[in-house]
Amino acid sequence: MDLTNTHEQILQRRGVLLERMEERRLHIRDHRSQLREQAEAAHSRNQRLVQELDTLEQSLRAAQLSSSSSSSSELHTLERRYWASVEESVPAWELFLLGKGPHPFYTQPTIGTKDKSGGKKDMGLPPRPSLTTQAKPSKRKSVQLPLTHRLWNGTCHP
Repeated sequence: MDLTNTHEQILQRRGVLLERMEERRLHIRDHRSQLREQAEAAHSRNQRLVQELDTLEQSLRAAQLSSSSSSSSELHTLERRYWASVEESVPAWELFLLGKGPHPFYTQPTIGTKDKSGGKKDMGLPPRPSLTTQAKPSKRKSVQLPLTHRLWNGTCHP
C-alpha cells in the first residue's frame, strides 16, 4: 500500500512538472516570436531611415554644388587672409616665445601716463618663491617634507 501511494505521488509530481515545462516552453516560444517581430520592425524602420538619410544627403550635395561656386571663392579668400595674418605675426611671436621681445599684443604703459586701472602702477607678477627653504629648528627630529607639502601646511613662508 505504501509503495502504491508513493508511486501515485511521484506520478502526480511528474504530471505537474510536465505541465510546467509545457507552459514554460509555450512562454519561451511566444517570447521569441515577439522578439523576432520587434527585430523585423526595427530592421524595416532602420532601412527607411537609411533611405531617408541617403535622399537628404543627395539633396544637400545638389544644393551645395549649386551654391558652392560663390561661397567657395569667399572661403578661399578668407583662408588666404587668415594664413597671411598668421605669417605676418610669426616673427613677433618667435621673439616673445624665445624671451627676446615683448608680448606681441600687450604693451606696458609708459612711466608718467595713466592707464585704465586708475593710475596705479602695474607691479607685474609677484616674485617667485625660492626652491631652497629652511625648516624651523625644533627639538624633535624633523623630517624634511617636499616644498609643496610645506607650502600647503603653512610651515614654509616664501
